[in-house]
Amino acid sequence: MAESVQRRKENFINGELPLLNSVFNDDHVGYIVYQRQSHEHRVTRRNRSKSDFINFINFLKSVIKEVKKMNPDSNTFKLINLHNNKIILLYRAALKYFNYDLSVWTKYIQFLMKHKNPTMVQKVIDRTLLLHGKISDSLYIYAIEIEIGFLRNIQKAREMYTSGLQLHKYSSNLYFEAFNCELTNSKMLIQEVLKSGKELDSYDPALDVSLAKVIFESAVQNVKEDTDLFFQMYHAAIQYHFSLDLSKEIKKKCLSRYNAALSIVDTDEMWDKYLITMIKILYDAGLTEINKIDLIKESLHCAHKKNKLKPNHYIHLIFNSKGSMPLDILDWAVEAYPNDIRILEVHIQFKLTNKDELVAYELFKENANEVSPTMWLIIIKYFSNKPQIWHIFNIAFGDESLCSNKVKKKIANEYLLWLSKNKSLNDARNAYLLLNTNNSCDASLCKTMVTLETGQQIIDVSRIRQHFTLACMQFGKTDIDLWMERIYFELNYGSLKLVITTYHQALKTLNNEESHKFAELLKEYSTLNSICNP
Repeated sequence: MAESVQRRKENFINGELPLLNSVFNDDHVGYIVYQRQSHEHRVTRRNRSKSDFINFINFLKSVIKEVKKMNPDSNTFKLINLHNNKIILLYRAALKYFNYDLSVWTKYIQFLMKHKNPTMVQKVIDRTLLLHGKISDSLYIYAIEIEIGFLRNIQKAREMYTSGLQLHKYSSNLYFEAFNCELTNSKMLIQEVLKSGKELDSYDPALDVSLAKVIFESAVQNVKEDTDLFFQMYHAAIQYHFSLDLSKEIKKKCLSRYNAALSIVDTDEMWDKYLITMIKILYDAGLTEINKIDLIKESLHCAHKKNKLKPNHYIHLIFNSKGSMPLDILDWAVEAYPNDIRILEVHIQFKLTNKDELVAYELFKENANEVSPTMWLIIIKYFSNKPQIWHIFNIAFGDESLCSNKVKKKIANEYLLWLSKNKSLNDARNAYLLLNTNNSCDASLCKTMVTLETGQQIIDVSRIRQHFTLACMQFGKTDIDLWMERIYFELNYGSLKLVITTYHQALKTLNNEESHKFAELLKEYSTLNSICNP
């Protein structure tokens, strides 16, 4: 041990130290020497740890980074090479003691790749797989990516995924990596052919994806339950023109397997899994993929006829399919669930076009007392400038209205705005009074009414105060924002005396917790706070 330490010291003094002196000043050389000796001590002691090696390596990398900032000459190049070689020796030493730690192996491989040392990369990968390959399929995936992407060695990559799949027969991730490896290889071969100036013919080996097909078929046998894998393979295959035929085969096999399975295992759970897969594939489908869409449509129609589709299935399918398919699925949904409100609302939304708006309007009128407040709002916004809007508001707020307060609260603001624009401000005022009296609004309606009032040429301050008084009677115990809006109104249009009066009224009216929050909130506004708390 003593001899090896002495030898390293002599090598450092005779080889590295002169180079350091030629690049750095004396003080910095002294610092580097001190750090080197400190790290050397840590990695040679009995109770050395993995972090001792990693810290030493990181220190040497930091020195290399500094050297690279200097003007390049023969000495800087020599110094960088010496440090890189030292780092390699440190990784080897670390692996002598910590070969069970996969992170050290991967860091070593990354370092060698960065410094473009393919021969050593290959050797280290082989050793790593020998030690850890049985434990981790992710290591094989990492190794294959390096072989095909960095080393450009397709034969070695094939050896790796073959041996990897023997050890990890049910690894979906490894199957996909192998599949993707073959597609990537074909892409690279095609690029080489085109770069050489040659033309591709249909028999060119570069276009051969038979091995990718074999990998897919093997996956079908070994991981047949993993629909995500086949969807990934399908998505990867449609990226390249040379694998489009393979993508069609993947699609057909997947669908045929599902159909066969569904005829045997005709359970709700199996159908649900099937339909989730169909929704994924539909979402990914382009408008030009007529064959794919037709095939899926046929399978879904079979599910519809067997009454296996639930309302949420229909709705997901409608919003994730393309072309004419959403309307076809909508027809099936209406046929299967004529009384389902969710299906009805989707039906109305799809009919809200210039062509079918009258159909949508009639559907809405027939079911106005059942559809959701959100649906009411959609209808009002669509027909806001059309003749039907008067009748829609009459259904909601007329003398014979059967609408719930929940609906009225949702659309009350739209109603006031429409009345003010199409009838008169007085009509909006009367409606506001009635809605408050019948508890058919929330505090936001007061803000809408005040906005309408302050938008007039002559502002009726006393009228606006009445609006606030009415709203505060209804919502004053809990709504802090309402009181703040009332204070700001008095500040902008009323009097400072009423600002103070309103502030104290709010403190008395609000519940204890809200009153405390209101007082704290006002402190954030210095102008208001100085007025209310002089």
